[in-house]
Amino acid sequence: MPRGRTPKPTNLKIVTGTARADRLNADEPRPDPTPPKCPSWLDAEAKRVWRKLQPELTRIGVLTSADGEAFAGYCVAWSEFRAATEILRAEGRIVLAGGTPIETEETMTVEENGKTATTTRTVVHVVGARRVPHPAVAQQRSAMRLIREYSSLFGLDPSSRSRIKAAPVEAVDELKAFAEGRV
Repeated sequence: MPRGRTPKPTNLKIVTGTARADRLNADEPRPDPTPPKCPSWLDAEAKRVWRKLQPELTRIGVLTSADGEAFAGYCVAWSEFRAATEILRAEGRIVLAGGTPIETEETMTVEENGKTATTTRTVVHVVGARRVPHPAVAQQRSAMRLIREYSSLFGLDPSSRSRIKAAPVEAVDELKAFAEGRV
């Protein structure tokens, strides 16, 4: 039985300014903050999204070594959304389904330079077909639903972003970072 809203991670509460000491889970697991590695099985588009978002999500502390699989899910959902959208752009949102295919032969005679050539081709017409949404429409909607769900986990949706009150980013002292082994 559902227990209500999914709890927001502590790091997101801190970043959004909604953290209250009396409501924080003192025993919340604290995964290794090392960013997860991009899985090799992601397709090119999913890897592009991973490389684009991973640094920022790691910087604000919502993507840790334990979150790689969930973040991969977000990246795959985005890749599927984009692929479905491209299919729909190329093929249209409506397709013909059902009906009875009827084959007919068409003969064509062409005269050129006093010579006559005859060709025959088979043409298939579909009678009684109905117009239905392209299957990629359902794929696009399913991927968008997953994107919204994963976005809320990582604070990527517009409403989560509007509540973020992030501290200003400190300038990185490259020499100090190198000495501490962070570069």
